[in-house]
Parts: sequence; structure tokens; C-alpha cells
Amino acid sequence: MKLKLGGTPEQQADLLKRLAKQAETPPVETSSTRSSKSIKHDIDVSSENVKTYFHDSKARAIRNISDLHVYVDRCIEWGYVGIDTETTGLDRTYDTIVGCSLYYPGEPEVYIPNKHIEVFTETPYKGQITYEEIGSELQRMCDGGVKFIFANADFDLAMIYKDYKVDLLPNFFYDVILAWRCIKENERDNTLKGLYNKYVLKGAGDPKKFSDFFKADLFPYAPISVAMLYAANDARITYELYEWQLPYITEDNPKCKQHHLEAISRLVWQVEFQMVAVCQELHRYGMYLDLNTSDVLYRRYSEKQQQQIDELQGMVQDILDKYPSRKNLKGYFENGKSFNFNSIAQVAYLLYDVMGIPTPKGNRSTDKSVLSSLNLPVTKKILQVRSMDVLMSTFIKKLPKVAAYDGRVHGTFKSIGADTGRMSSAEPNMQNIPSKDHYIRHMFRATPGYVMLSSDYSQQEPKITAFVSQDPKMIDAFKHGRDIYATIASLAFNLPYENCLEFHPETHEYQPDGKARRGEAKTIVLGICYGRSVVTIADQLFGTDDDMTSDEKIKKAQNIYDAVLNAFPNLRTLMFKAQSDARTKGYVETILGRRRHIPDMQLPPYEFRPMAG
Repeated sequence: MKLKLGGTPEQQADLLKRLAKQAETPPVETSSTRSSKSIKHDIDVSSENVKTYFHDSKARAIRNISDLHVYVDRCIEWGYVGIDTETTGLDRTYDTIVGCSLYYPGEPEVYIPNKHIEVFTETPYKGQITYEEIGSELQRMCDGGVKFIFANADFDLAMIYKDYKVDLLPNFFYDVILAWRCIKENERDNTLKGLYNKYVLKGAGDPKKFSDFFKADLFPYAPISVAMLYAANDARITYELYEWQLPYITEDNPKCKQHHLEAISRLVWQVEFQMVAVCQELHRYGMYLDLNTSDVLYRRYSEKQQQQIDELQGMVQDILDKYPSRKNLKGYFENGKSFNFNSIAQVAYLLYDVMGIPTPKGNRSTDKSVLSSLNLPVTKKILQVRSMDVLMSTFIKKLPKVAAYDGRVHGTFKSIGADTGRMSSAEPNMQNIPSKDHYIRHMFRATPGYVMLSSDYSQQEPKITAFVSQDPKMIDAFKHGRDIYATIASLAFNLPYENCLEFHPETHEYQPDGKARRGEAKTIVLGICYGRSVVTIADQLFGTDDDMTSDEKIKKAQNIYDAVLNAFPNLRTLMFKAQSDARTKGYVETILGRRRHIPDMQLPPYEFRPMAG
């Protein structure tokens, strides 16, 4: 294979270095490492299962360009099409499309094979459509104004753009999974088959998934007549689920009004479906990774990591030497050098057996909160070493390996990554790159000719809180450009505003007490916004203060908490209203109408009482 290198000499060297790093990754077992007999056996079993399950299917395969052209003509006439892809896996950079399915009412669902191969000869099956041919037909559909309906559009759009070289984004119309995440975000089974079975078939079907029939790396070996039965069905049930859902998110439809989903309808069409393009473009463009900076950080932190491990192993050895009478216990390591800081069993043995630390009610936990509360030199060092290990494995070692051949990291983004509607990122998580102390973000740089801009919302939570609660004091603070947390501290503690700032507004003198008051007010307000308990807030405020007992911390936090709510009564009203809505409706709503269902709030009250003994 010849590798054609373009760009400047520096960019060429960077690409070669990148390919070398990717080559370091150990190979995983795939279909190519298995015997043909083994593959044939698995395919035969899958084929029988598929034929039995889809015995009444009307699906057909399109295996020449003239038939596909006719089918596309009819799709253009209809105007709406369900579409789905079958791939070798879920990696949007290295996996490929094996075939594509289409469906519109009036004709059976169809499967268009692209990359199916014979088991023993490893040659392509005859009668398949090339990427270029199907790409041309999909482009015809786009030009003809066809609206595409997906289940998990974000994935299919990315794969079609990469392999077929067609951008379906301008013609994206609907996503049955995304829409239902807005209607009922707490659905237990939010898969295409699960939703179709529950709502369209009224629970009468058997919602089997891809993994119930095939292993992803073996699907290309499936005979087209078998693959067609499974794959084409997805396009059809996607369309039928869309037809069932549509009345519920059409604002003037009686079903939408009956279930009070008008705001959800606007959320789906005006926010979430618009975000599909945003997430796609974030993935497509990616972020450029500077391998030179990556190498510098790797050398720097490898040395630091080894130094910290050496220090921890020395501390562990000292502990073993200090408690010689306990060395005869059944242990998990012989000396400090063999101590594994990531082993729950070994850390528990060190703390609770060797050192003899009391275990209340037999709790031998070694998680972060427990190690922090013990506050011993060795537990501090274990946490430090674990933190460095995560930094190395998650970022410094991993990021260069996930960069694609174009030198960019193409993370995926979901507009509804959490039930609350919060955005998320994965493969890798681009929202979780450390911003302080570790210089990890220095590994990313702007494309030549561009600049990288970093920005953040200023006091987002209290501004939204002021808007929703309509508290006059909070609104007045924003109108006059005052620091909201200092304003809250001033009213809560009955002190001048100037004394609740980190720096005095006139003398610019540093005020440690003012900074502390502002910090306490901020913690309380954010705690109220996020529904944290006073116990949790007390730990955030005074958790590291060894001069206070737990009861004193909780009591002081409660006093500050009450002071803030008394100073801003609308804040208290807002909090109680949210709880009341959850109890009466079973959900709460955002200002855009997004719902978060909390059915447990509607359970009857209960209390715990201790039993005798």
C-alpha cells in the first residue's frame, strides 16, 4: 500500500508519527483471526434464527442500479422515507457501511447491499451496489426534496457522510429516538425495537435486537437474502413508529393537546432537531491534536507518575515494617513494591488489616470519599497516585491514539446525553478535558489560519433562577451590575455589600472574609438550584475543617441556608413549587417545557423506624 502524504514537511512528519502511535495498539480478535469453519457455523445459526423470526417478511433486496433508480423515483414522489444503515461496528472513523435500507408506504421495505463477502473466498458477493452508486441515488433524493426519517440519526448521518459521500443533513426531518427522549425521557427501553413493540404493536411483538442475531464483525458474511430480512425491517418500523409518534408532537393535533404536549412539540422541532446539525458538525470537524505537545506531556507526567508511585511504595513498606506482628495475616502483597494502588482488596488489607483502622459496621470501602475522610498520609498519597493514573490513561496516553488520520479527534456529541436534557460527549468525552494545572488542553490547537476561542457563561444558574423565580432582589442586582453572590451574602448575613466581595470595590484591598462569605452564599444558592441536602452543602462548605464536628457543620450550613431563603422568599416559593409540581403531575418542567419525570415523588409517604436490637 502506498501512503500519499500532502501538506508541509512538519505536517507530513506529524502524520507519520500519528500512524506509528496507532500501530502500537495491540490487535483485537476479529473475524479475520477466526477460522472460516467457525464463521460459517455462526452465520448458519444466525441465518436460521433470522429466517424463523422474519418468516412473514415482504422485504426485498435491490441488487442492481436500475432497480434502485426506479425505487428512488418512487421515494421522491412520496416525499418521506425511512432510512437505516448496517455497519461493521459503531466506530464512526474506522467501521464501514455493509448495506442500507429504505422504506416508504406502498411498497415493501428494501435492503441495498454494499459490502457483503463470501466466507471461504473472502470475495464480494455478486449483485451489490457500490458506495458511489448509492451515494448518487441518495443525492437524487436530496435534490428531489425527500425528507429522511431516522432512528438515531446522529450515527447514520455520520456513516452516510463518510462512506457514501452524501450530506443528508439538509434533508433530515425526523428521529424517532430523539423525539421520544423529549416526550418520555424516563422510558426504560428507549431502543427502536422496544418502542415499536410497546407502542405500535401494543406489546404483542418480540423486540429482538441486532445482537440477538449477529455479531457485528460477522454481519458482512451474512448472505444477502438473510441480511435483507433483518436490515430492511428497521427502515419500515422506523417509519411506522414515526407515524405513530407524529400526532403527539404536532402542536395543533388533538392528541398533542390532550396530553398537554404543546411545549414538548416546540422543543422537539425548534430545539432538538435543530441540534442534530450542530452535533454532526462538531463530530465532522473535530479538534486538531498536536502530537509534539502530547509527547512533551507524556514524558513530563510519566516521570511524575513514577515518582509518586515510588513514594507510595516506600510509605507502604514503612507501614509494613511498623506493624510486623500483622505481617502474618493472610495478605494480598508481600512488600511495598508489589502493592497495587488500584486494587480494592489490597488497599482494604493495608488500611483495615495491617494498620488496624476501625471499620464501622464492617465497612471496608476504599472509595474516594472514605480515603479522603481518613485523611492519613498514605490515603492522601493513594488518592494522588490514582488521580495521576486516571490523567495518564484517560488523556495523555489515550488521546493521541483516538486521533483519526486527518490528525483530529472526532468526538461524538448527544444533545440529550442525560435524562435532564444535558448535552454529553463520548469517544472521547470532549466535555471532560481537564482545564487547570495539567496543561492537557494544550494538546489541542487551532487549525492553521484559525484561532481557538474559549468562553463560558457568566453566573448562568443564578440568572436563570432570577428569571424563573422573578425574585425582585436578584433581578435588581443584575440590573445594576452587582455581583449576585456578593448581593446574596450581603442580604443573608446582613452586612454591607462591599464586605462580601473578594476585593473591595474602591480600595481594591483583598478581603479574605468577604471572599469566604461570597463563597458560602454561592454554595448555598447552587445547592438550592440542584436540590442538594443541607448535609451535602455542609460537607461542601466545611468538609475540610477539622475543628468542627459534623453536627456543628450541619447546624452552621442550615443557618446560612435559612438566611439565604429568608432574604429571597421567591427562591423558597420556587423550590416548593417544583416539589409540588412533581407530586401532583409526576414531573417538573424547564422554561422551554422539557419534562423530567419523577414518579417516585407520587408514592405515599413512608418513614423508617428502628427495629428492636
